[in-house]
Amino acid sequence: MQQITGYFAIHPFEGVIEADLENGIYKDVLSERNIVVKNNKLVFNGEPVIIIN
Repeated sequence: MQQITGYFAIHPFEGVIEADLENGIYKDVLSERNIVVKNNKLVFNGEPVIIIN
């Protein structure tokens, strides 16, 4: 079963956020860039992120 996880900023925000994902490298389906999750955190640049795993 696939899980879809999305991260979106309601107000302008950039920084490190908690991620409900296992550590690893994921592909953002919107931008096709790699998203690195380490220690259950990821660097968020303010752009929407959708990960399907």
